[in-house]
Amino acid sequence: STPRPRPTPEPPTPSRGWLSGLGALLIVAGGAGAAGWYLHTTPPTPVSAPTAAPPTPEVAPPPPATVPTPAPSPAPPVDPEPAPAPSASAAAPSRLPANPDAVPPRPLPASLHGGKLLTLRSLDRLELRDLDSPAKPVVSFARPGAAATDVCLRGDTLALVMGGTVEVRRRSTDTVIDRMRPGGRVVDRVLCLEGGQVAAVSRAPRIGNGGGTGEIVWWDDKGRVRGRLLPPAGVVDARAMGDRVLVLDGEGGVREWLGQGSPAPELLPLEGRPTGVTPSLGGPAWAVSTESACSLDGTCVAIDGSRGLVTSGVGWVAVAGADRVSVIDGIQGVLIRELPARATELMAQPDGTLLVVEPDGVRVLDPVSGEERAQRRW
Repeated sequence: STPRPRPTPEPPTPSRGWLSGLGALLIVAGGAGAAGWYLHTTPPTPVSAPTAAPPTPEVAPPPPATVPTPAPSPAPPVDPEPAPAPSASAAAPSRLPANPDAVPPRPLPASLHGGKLLTLRSLDRLELRDLDSPAKPVVSFARPGAAATDVCLRGDTLALVMGGTVEVRRRSTDTVIDRMRPGGRVVDRVLCLEGGQVAAVSRAPRIGNGGGTGEIVWWDDKGRVRGRLLPPAGVVDARAMGDRVLVLDGEGGVREWLGQGSPAPELLPLEGRPTGVTPSLGGPAWAVSTESACSLDGTCVAIDGSRGLVTSGVGWVAVAGADRVSVIDGIQGVLIRELPARATELMAQPDGTLLVVEPDGVRVLDPVSGEERAQRRW
């Protein structure tokens, strides 16, 4: 028989077991790559503690809403720090050391009008100075017929007190135009008023009529008596106020007299014995006593006004002591300062300055700051 041909054998193929192993290997490798990709793209979930809240997924924040700003809560109270000690000028007024042995200068009568200062330098020597023109010479007047004790000046009228007589002169011609006797033993002060009128102030008892406590006699420009004032409480002081007279009586009553009738006084709450009165260039009149100074509106300051020398400007009052001038705030009613001075007369001027007449001359002061503006020596 013919032998059959043997079939060509197929090339050998990998066994299934090897393929299975290779597939498994690829699967494992692929799983590992996938796991690595997953690990790089998705963060692992952290293991939270039992009490921790799960993480909140990130969400785009909404636009901020407009919320009104709440008012700040008040700060807790803090104990205030002690205030700094005030300066010497604010703590107390400028005061001079006390000098109980100071002796006031002897009187030097003086009168000021229109920048002209008339002084009675001695019992028989009258001098007139123009304070606005220091270069002008001093004008001396004829000697009085007797020892003079007081003087006044207004315009062209000049008047002197000589005992119980008032002598009136014309300043421009230095001639005597009249002599009057008011009836009292002594005339203490003479006042020159508007229009050439003159008033004589007497604190001494009058002759006849059972005595009395003083009087004021007013003459017109013709030398005729216009009126007489006899306050029941006496006359302590009187000052000229243009067309009227300001009068202080023994009970602290102040009245304005126009030469006729007898006006009722306005009582001031002065402490101690009344001593002097003054009109004011800007405000109510003031009066002083041995213990206080008071205005007509009731403002009072404790001060020694025993000399009776007082003057009042715009917002301030000056009172003379033996060795000083005390300046008072006329509105607040407090002492501002004390200025060294041996004043024989005080005069408030329209420009706000204080004129102080002293035995050796005259000084012009700023009463508030204490600055000396000018001085003239005799």
